[in-house]
Amino acid sequence: MDPNYDWNFDENGVPIGLIGAFGKRLPKEVRLDRMGQINEKVSAAVEEFIQDSKKATAKLNKALPSDEGERAYAKSFLYYQVHLHQEATGEQVTFVEPGKISDSWSGKDVMTAAELAVSEHRSLGAKYSAYDGGLREDDLNRAFIVNACENYVLQTLEKVKNRNALRVTPLDLWNHVKVELDYVPEGWFEMLIPILIEDGWVLFNNDLGETCMLPYGSNVPGYDPDLGVEHPAWARSHSIPWPQ
Repeated sequence: MDPNYDWNFDENGVPIGLIGAFGKRLPKEVRLDRMGQINEKVSAAVEEFIQDSKKATAKLNKALPSDEGERAYAKSFLYYQVHLHQEATGEQVTFVEPGKISDSWSGKDVMTAAELAVSEHRSLGAKYSAYDGGLREDDLNRAFIVNACENYVLQTLEKVKNRNALRVTPLDLWNHVKVELDYVPEGWFEMLIPILIEDGWVLFNNDLGETCMLPYGSNVPGYDPDLGVEHPAWARSHSIPWPQ
């Protein structure tokens, strides 16, 4: 299971606190120094708990018959006895079968895949200072940069045939912008992510750990299929010059 740490960043992109982990929203931010202390204390307690659990599990297994039918009944009776104990005392006992996650992770606090993607987008946006520093909307250069980035995505999609196979990093986009717009100053790279965020692009980490960007749409992390709305870039062709 991936920790999926969700950080709060300062203005320099440095993590200052934990706001989500393991698919769960935290009701309050956890400071980094406290996170380290908690990890150390819980790890020690878990190690002791595991050792005690091994001993208890060995005792339970010893009580279960080896015959397949008898063993199935005995396990059901075991769970029934635990159920009676929980009803009588209010204590919760959770069994974790191999390959299954404890039900203590179920419930409304667990983020959906779309919510995790939105959370990751916001964290990466904060990390790369993407919420300010772009060009004004009435600056024609902004439109040309967005168009060049759209062209790169559509050209790449034409090669890989599937949006799921797209791996487009901000540096890939910037290198293409410099090809289409050779007059753009090198220092404008810092404005690229803010410009695209304002235009409706999504920041996310792919399965290789690379930070990527794509226009919002189907098969892009955070997409809402019920809403069914996509960035207009997906509906155009890169072979048509713009503006006409």
